[in-house]
Amino acid sequence: MNLRQKLGTAVIGVSIPAIVIFGSSLLQGPTANQAPNAAEWLSAISTFWGAIAGAIGAIGTAGALWLGAITFRRQVNDQHRAQAAAVTLHVALEGGLDNSHVVQVASSNNLPIYNMELVCLDSEGGQLDRFVKHVVTREFSQYLDDALPLHEAFVTFTDSSGVRWQRWSKGKLIELGREPADFDIVETPAASYEERNKKLQERMVRRQATHDG
Repeated sequence: MNLRQKLGTAVIGVSIPAIVIFGSSLLQGPTANQAPNAAEWLSAISTFWGAIAGAIGAIGTAGALWLGAITFRRQVNDQHRAQAAAVTLHVALEGGLDNSHVVQVASSNNLPIYNMELVCLDSEGGQLDRFVKHVVTREFSQYLDDALPLHEAFVTFTDSSGVRWQRWSKGKLIELGREPADFDIVETPAASYEERNKKLQERMVRRQATHDG
């Protein structure tokens, strides 16, 4: 039970005894020496039960509004989390382009994610590589040298409502709170043809050396 639920329960719990005390004072009537007649008793009883009915109605209305607000907030939170839940991160230790490791961020809905940071880790939690992209619509893939001891990865991103999330390749999804107004990251530039070709040649030389050995 959260703080709002506790406060709502406390308000209702305090209201009922207050109604009973107020009704009792009505039933007591005037404090004059002369005892009230039957008409005065009937009037007091009618007033008491009218007050009880009115108070119960007011409490019921307030309770309904309170429960409605909680339900609406839960629905908003569920919708809010649904976009982040649609984002997955897959790490393939074998395969991919030219037998290199592949790390893929994918979203099963059509909503884009923003300020994405993809971090690849070794078995001891050390950072092997990091990739940044400002907008990802459906998927984002990166291929790593198969010599890197890739173990797992995580991706941090902002959803369309401005909330920051972190998804791990083993499935964990963590809400990090709203993205700061001054948040800024530098997008990783795409590797040039020369850079890709150089890495491919280095990989081929290393594999040949392993095969010869």
